[in-house]
Amino acid sequence: MPQHRRNAMTKRTALVTGAASGIGWAITRSLAQDDMDLILVDRNQSIHQRVAELHEQGHSARALIADLSDLAAIQSLCLELAEKGNGCDVLVNNAGTHLKTPEGHAYAFEEASLDQWNFSLTLHMTAPFLLGKALLPGMAARGWGRVINIASRTARTYTKQGSVFYAASKAGLIGLTRSIAGEYAASGITSNAIAPGRIRTPLTDLSSDDIKAYSLRELPVGRLGEAEEIGAAASFLASDRAGFITGTVMDINGGGFMAP
Repeated sequence: MPQHRRNAMTKRTALVTGAASGIGWAITRSLAQDDMDLILVDRNQSIHQRVAELHEQGHSARALIADLSDLAAIQSLCLELAEKGNGCDVLVNNAGTHLKTPEGHAYAFEEASLDQWNFSLTLHMTAPFLLGKALLPGMAARGWGRVINIASRTARTYTKQGSVFYAASKAGLIGLTRSIAGEYAASGITSNAIAPGRIRTPLTDLSSDDIKAYSLRELPVGRLGEAEEIGAAASFLASDRAGFITGTVMDINGGGFMAP
């Protein structure tokens, strides 16, 4: 049986997009505890402070600034990664946002605009696609790799909190996840998605009070999820222990959606 894993003495490198806050920062901290070298990508300059925090704790990390809702910025980032050796072992496509009305509600189908649709597809699908194009060949050459895409419960089932452009782009991300899983499995690369439900983050804190109350009522566990719980799942999927898991969607939603 072929062994698709790197030498135990070789540190792995993980790239996390949207790493400055919320779920992305929680995933970054978890991978830091796994002793990975880290590349943090975010459009927010606060990413430099996050890197400084990691350095203070003895971790290896560097920051790259990029707005992944902008095609030119995505292409520039991919070029920069290629020029620096293409040595990424774990790709976590987490960067994302859910555009809401000024009142904090999802946009109804008739209200949704083409600009919102294009924005969401670029951020949630085009960026992961192009980053995969840039990094997967290197993983395949080394015979080991992990792709972890952060989808959403809204990609799995209808929710009143999900605008059409958000739901469609996150569902498309799951399709991308499975295509990569099928094509790269023989190269020692796994590709999986995590579909969070209602997680306590700065983004969800912007929701209206009625949406927050509704979210709590519909959850069997009776509480919101914590970003650290998504980080723990990503840490597992990025490990050798998860080598037989690929093409799956891990639903982490407190029982709000139970897939058959």
